[in-house]
Amino acid sequence: MRIGFFDTGKIINLFKKDFLRTIIFFFYLVSGGTKALLFLYGIHVPGDITLLLGIVLCMIMGLHMMESYKNDSSLFLDFLNMSQKISIALFMVFTFWLLMTLVYTYSSSYGFWKAILWLTVFIAFYYPFVIRVNPKLLFTLLFVFSLVATLIYISKLDASISGADPGELDSGNFVASFYLLIGYLWGIVYLSLLYRKEFFWEGLLFEKHYMHIFALLIALFLLFTTAARGPLVFCVLLTCPLVAYWFYKRLIRGFEAWHVVMLFIGGAGVVVLVSIIALSLSGGDFDPQGGVLSRTLFRLSLLFSDDKGASVGARIGYIEKSIKFISDKYILGYGIGSFTVVTTGVDERGYPHNIILEVWFELGMVGLIVFVCFLLSCAFAIKNASLYGMIIFLYLMLNALKSSSLTDLRIMFGVLAVVTLYGGMNLTHSDKTEVISADKGG
Repeated sequence: MRIGFFDTGKIINLFKKDFLRTIIFFFYLVSGGTKALLFLYGIHVPGDITLLLGIVLCMIMGLHMMESYKNDSSLFLDFLNMSQKISIALFMVFTFWLLMTLVYTYSSSYGFWKAILWLTVFIAFYYPFVIRVNPKLLFTLLFVFSLVATLIYISKLDASISGADPGELDSGNFVASFYLLIGYLWGIVYLSLLYRKEFFWEGLLFEKHYMHIFALLIALFLLFTTAARGPLVFCVLLTCPLVAYWFYKRLIRGFEAWHVVMLFIGGAGVVVLVSIIALSLSGGDFDPQGGVLSRTLFRLSLLFSDDKGASVGARIGYIEKSIKFISDKYILGYGIGSFTVVTTGVDERGYPHNIILEVWFELGMVGLIVFVCFLLSCAFAIKNASLYGMIIFLYLMLNALKSSSLTDLRIMFGVLAVVTLYGGMNLTHSDKTEVISADKGG
């Protein structure tokens, strides 16, 4: 079939390739981080990478649906269970209500732009259900990207601290945002390695016990170096269920040599954590400008001091402002993008760093009810699939309750969609097995 000069058949065949569709989706999710890395090396990308890739993903979905209609194939919805269909339906209803609030939003400029940005999040959630990405390739790419980004981040941060290369880091904007992204990604990678290593390509790193342990330690250590307190604390908390279950099994079946090694490593980690707490309580001081590890220790020590740091104080202020103003417009809210213009009088980007408060403030109780129902439907769909899915769901939600705006959650909703689809699927055979099973829907 041809449309003008374009042979849609050839284009569709090109994008039927599993690896290409997944790679495009991956770079769409991390487009903000990719642009930041390029910017560090003086490469300024014209235009908006996210919007450009979003258009490409829409084209892929459109061509896929055209081909399905042409061949009288079943649409993707026919291959989803009821919980997944309900999740998609509620997500669409939530998006519809978000766009409807443009009618009465207090924001005359930023609100419209935020609605456009939300559509990029909508694509991130919707795309995996229509196209069915390769989860092994996606999570392996997350591992590789996180590794490369962390090494660059560490080198640039150390150079900035030493004064050898002030560059863009002097303003603090890069460190203030990028370390959170890297820490967030490492949290996803670490928990996936811990609970569902089948989400990564076998034979790459994780087939043998010792290589799996090595990859886990690398992920946890590099997460530690980012100084992202939230992802680190959440990962530690969400590791506890597996540790408890592991001890229970070992007490019944006995310990092997590599179990002793794991106990030693885990014990060493506990000693380090206790030491940090003890130093903090006794007045010990860490230098935030002393290097990567010192910066992490400094930020962790703030959790056990009277002064929790500027970021915690700012978040408490956002919560107080949100609660104060929500009471006046708690049913319909102030409209999309209205948080800053209502709380400060300036019509610009701003958010309360809590996804529930943000939805309630801007979209009202109506939007909040739909959003909570959507989250519950996702949780129910994931619960039926695997423990891993629930762990990742909790990790994503805990992070969304402490930072980021609705429009920053492409990774959250993209990963949520993939985990909802593949969380309980058997991926332990060959890569072809999962590709075939995924492509039965198109």
